[in-house]
Amino acid sequence: MSEKQVIKDTIEPITKQRIIYDLQMNGISEKDTLLLHSSLSSMGFVIGKEMTVINAFLEALIDGALVMPSQTGDNSDPSMWVNPPVPDDWIPIIIEHTPSFDKQTFSTRGMGRIVECFRNYKGVKRSNHPTSSFIAKGKNAKYITSKHKLTPAFGFDSPLGKLYDLNAKVLLMGVSYDNATAFHLAEVLSETCKPEKQGTKMDEKWVSFQDYSYDSSDFNSLGKALETANLVKKFKVGQADSILFDIKVVTDFATGWFIQNRKKDENTETE
Repeated sequence: MSEKQVIKDTIEPITKQRIIYDLQMNGISEKDTLLLHSSLSSMGFVIGKEMTVINAFLEALIDGALVMPSQTGDNSDPSMWVNPPVPDDWIPIIIEHTPSFDKQTFSTRGMGRIVECFRNYKGVKRSNHPTSSFIAKGKNAKYITSKHKLTPAFGFDSPLGKLYDLNAKVLLMGVSYDNATAFHLAEVLSETCKPEKQGTKMDEKWVSFQDYSYDSSDFNSLGKALETANLVKKFKVGQADSILFDIKVVTDFATGWFIQNRKKDENTETE
């Protein structure tokens, strides 16, 4: 969305104090650990843009932690790229010349302005996963981002597993359920994703490994089921439609939902 359109759609400018108020009035406390997915433009015209948003969250979570996914999809096997795909004759060139993942310098892809700004904040910790890293600042940030195993990228030995143990909250701010990275943990636990061969550049070499073929195509349907079960809270942060839930409760629910619904779909296709 263009800045001109954002201004046109904004009732009044959004301040840091307004963001903090919206968070506090809707169940986010200063001691929470919060996994944030966000869209800056959905909030309306924010004075100070992404920096104001980050500062507001850090202040609201003064005794907690702010966490975001910081994925680097351009450090994956280019033969699997679909959005957009690249010509087949480019693939070996990309593999050869892709820089090795460095958690200090490797930029995110498709994660938005808030994430890329937060990645460069002083004191932010980042997990050392070449395609599916997370960034965190605040209490337990080092624990959350430590020992992130290559595979499965979203299992219990990932930051998502740490967030589950910490009973963290998840906020989808201006984005839909299909952006909820937390649901991938339930995919792993439910064992409803097929394994696939993947690749990445790390430690100055191309590495092949096997992980799950994560699938967000039914995440919005899962979201509707969560709403029916009253496991999410909806409100606005600025002008952004937002969804808040507890990662532990929702992961447990989603694990069972995937087992029931995905296997049902497979059986239907077989008949």
